[in-house]
Amino acid sequence: MNDRDDELRKRVELQLSDTKNAEAAKNALALLFPSIERVLQTYVPSDRDVKFQKTNRRISQKDFSHAYFSLNPESATWGRTEFERLIEEGPEVAFAALEDRTSKSSASDQAKLRKLFLELLDAAFSTTVEFTQLWLDQIIAGSAKLLRQRDRSTESLFAFDNEDRLRWLITNALEKLPVERKVELLKNSIVAASDLTVLTDVIRGIVGDKNPDGVQDRSSRSSLGEEAEDVREKLLRKIKYLAGWGRFWRQARPGQLLWFWWGCDLKEEVQTFTTMSMKSRIGLLGLLEAPISVVTSTAGSFERVNRASWSKIVDIDALTERAKKLSESSASQRERELAVRFLNAVDRDQRR
Repeated sequence: MNDRDDELRKRVELQLSDTKNAEAAKNALALLFPSIERVLQTYVPSDRDVKFQKTNRRISQKDFSHAYFSLNPESATWGRTEFERLIEEGPEVAFAALEDRTSKSSASDQAKLRKLFLELLDAAFSTTVEFTQLWLDQIIAGSAKLLRQRDRSTESLFAFDNEDRLRWLITNALEKLPVERKVELLKNSIVAASDLTVLTDVIRGIVGDKNPDGVQDRSSRSSLGEEAEDVREKLLRKIKYLAGWGRFWRQARPGQLLWFWWGCDLKEEVQTFTTMSMKSRIGLLGLLEAPISVVTSTAGSFERVNRASWSKIVDIDALTERAKKLSESSASQRERELAVRFLNAVDRDQRR
C-alpha cells in the first residue's frame, strides 16, 4: 500500500470511528465502491469463493441493500483482516472466536455469524488454505453445537441449514486432496470424533450405500478408491460401539447414524435396535425427534414425518402408540410437546 492509499484509509477509518461497528461500515463502503476494497482491506467474497450460497453482496441484491443506507451497518459480519488472522492462527482459535462472538450477539445475529463463518471457511479451503487433520478434527468437534443451532436459511423453497453447510465445507475441501490423504483424514477423524453426525453425512455422500434402495455411489465427485469399504466399516463399527454403550442418542442428529447403518444393508439390525430403543426414555425421545423434518412451501413451512421412508428404520405404528401414551402422561412439558409434534407430523404426512 502506497502513502496515498494509507492516508486515504486513515481518513476513512477516522470518519467511521463513531459508527456502531466500524468494521461493518468499512465492508459496506467496499460493497458500494469496489475500487477501494484494497485500500480498506475488507473481505468481500466473490462468486467463485462460495459455490453453494449467493454471497455477492452488491447493492443490486435486495437481501443486502438495506445495509447500504444505514448509518449503523449490520454488525453480524466478519472483517477480511479479522477472518484472515483467525485462519492463520489455526482452527482452535478460529472456533473459539466464533463462540466468543456469538455469545455476545443477539439470537438473529448469532445465526448470521455462524452461517457466514462456515461460508467463509468453505471459501478459504477452496482457494488458499490447506485442509489439514487439525482443521477437520476441529470442524467435527464444533459440529455438534452448530447442528443443534440449525440456522435455517429459507430465502427460497430450497432451505439449507448448518448440516448442509458443514457437509459442503468438508466435501469440497476433500475433493482437492489425493485419495490417500482423504482416506487418512477420514479414518483419523472417525477415531477422534465424539459426534459422528457430520462424518456419516459426508462419508455416505461419497461412498453411497450398499443397500440397493439407498444412496448411489458418488465416486465421480470424491472417490476413496479401494479404501472406500474400509472407511465405511470403520465408521459402522464406531456407530455400533455408540449404540452398545448407550451414547447413540446423545449424538447431535442420531437419525443420520441410523440411515448410515441402514445403508450398510443391515436393515434388520437397525430395526432391532430402534425397537429396543423405544423402551427407554432417551431412546424414545430420540426416535420421536429424528423423523421430523421441515417442509418449506409457498403456503408456509410445516413439520412432517415421511412414513414411507422412516418405516425402513423404525415401526412407525408402534412409535405412534408410544407417542400417544407419552403425550397423555405426567412426563415433562418438553417431552409431551415433542410427542405432540411427532403425532402432528405423522398426521400431516397421512393427509398429503
